[in-house]
Amino acid sequence: EVIEIDKLREKEDKFENKSIIVSSMRIDNIVSELTNCSRNKAEELIENERVLINYEIINKNSKIVINGDIVTVRGKGKFIINEVIRKTKNGKLVVEVKKSSEVTIPKYNKVMNAKYMSIKK
Repeated sequence: EVIEIDKLREKEDKFENKSIIVSSMRIDNIVSELTNCSRNKAEELIENERVLINYEIINKNSKIVINGDIVTVRGKGKFIINEVIRKTKNGKLVVEVKKSSEVTIPKYNKVMNAKYMSIKK
């Protein structure tokens, strides 16, 4: 039986809702909150081309993120900026974010395990 390569893996996107509080929608500020690191570390991630917005590498830490943007931080995860929920008393923004916990399930292993189990009996 011939199995096409693109059918060997099945992707499942699962999202976890998360709220963050930021002073602005600048990418360095957002990355800092999403990855629980300092702004300096976030700037370093941006300079090292480890941050993408909508799958494009970002090299300016002043880039503004808008609703619906997909922020990917290599080694940390993929996040979807859902919406600004409200402002705090101090004027900060409460932003709802969806964190992707993408799960890749190898179909090939399922097939092989099923064959193995039928042979084993």
